Amino acid sequence: MVLTIHLSSIVAELCKGYPYDVFIAHAVEDKAEVTNELYTRLKEAGIKVWYSGEKLQVGGDLYQMIKDGLNKSRHGILILSPNFFRGSWPVREFHVLWGKKNARILPVWHNITKEEIERHDKLLAEFWAVNTDVGMDRVVQVLIRALKEPKRKQRWGMMIGFFFMFLLAAAGLWYLPDGDTPPGDLVRATIEQRISTLQKQVLITHTEVMQEEGATAATISEIKSLHNQYEGIESYYRNRYTVTTGKAEIHFRKNVEPTLKLDFNSFSLHNAYGFDMPNTFKIDHSLGKALDVKYIFLNTQPVSYHQDDPDELTEGECQIPVAYENYIRYLTVSLQYTKNTDWMKRRSFEFMALLPVEIYRFEKVGDDWVFKGVD
Repeated sequence: MVLTIHLSSIVAELCKGYPYDVFIAHAVEDKAEVTNELYTRLKEAGIKVWYSGEKLQVGGDLYQMIKDGLNKSRHGILILSPNFFRGSWPVREFHVLWGKKNARILPVWHNITKEEIERHDKLLAEFWAVNTDVGMDRVVQVLIRALKEPKRKQRWGMMIGFFFMFLLAAAGLWYLPDGDTPPGDLVRATIEQRISTLQKQVLITHTEVMQEEGATAATISEIKSLHNQYEGIESYYRNRYTVTTGKAEIHFRKNVEPTLKLDFNSFSLHNAYGFDMPNTFKIDHSLGKALDVKYIFLNTQPVSYHQDDPDELTEGECQIPVAYENYIRYLTVSLQYTKNTDWMKRRSFEFMALLPVEIYRFEKVGDDWVFKGVD
């Protein structure tokens, strides 16, 4: 496709930058020890910093102000500490920063080890990081260098780019791909809304189970004891599998296993069904020789995701593949050997999960992109 455009409009678009160099994602509990001083020192060095301790206002819309700060910041500093992973806001901020195109993630470790970070996010533990153990002077020095060096490289890259654009414009031709895809903010907000909606469904389901079926907290050892009782019964057995995604319900092992990319031959209580630090619960309605129990695994780790480049189907239609980690959010295992089952052992696996990879579909209506659904 050949387009004739004004060189000044290209330059203006490419020069359009971010009001802030960096966003600081942190837990409120770490403000006094780390974040306040870090913000002050970076600001004194000429770094434009979006920091909630400075920007948030009494009575303001917390969600909107933080979202605005994330959108207006080029890079992100994460103050990784035990407090960071206990809160929901810092982790959500990290996910948004991770999804920003060309953004650099600059972790600062504070009172935390690599092993502790790995328990929450193995990928994040592998990021380059600076530790507050080396002193604030060194932390600030390293971060300033990391934030300023890319700018110098980018400036030269832009100058070279402008030179070639000038040559092309002088020749009277400018080639551009159609490349009209949904805005990044819309895509990220849609993905996060999808995750949030499923998580709300999980919590509603769990609350109902706790209240109506009398579920109580249980240790893995207690659950293994119930499991061993079931395994010790000599009887014919039947297994059932169901997964609910919030969009569809899928049944039978032959469908559930490939859908969730699991191998049920190695999917076992002995490795906590692949969960990392889950909350566990039990329901025991056994009576006499009858066994009627359930145990529940509630995933406590946040969902992380990675979106691939958009696939343009036709003009005005686009789909974006999104891959998740920690996509199984809730698992209920029922073990029954009762008169109601004709004294046959019956085990049921009920999952609430995102699919490992989902396709987000968007359509352009007028000048705006609209979310059309998830496959």
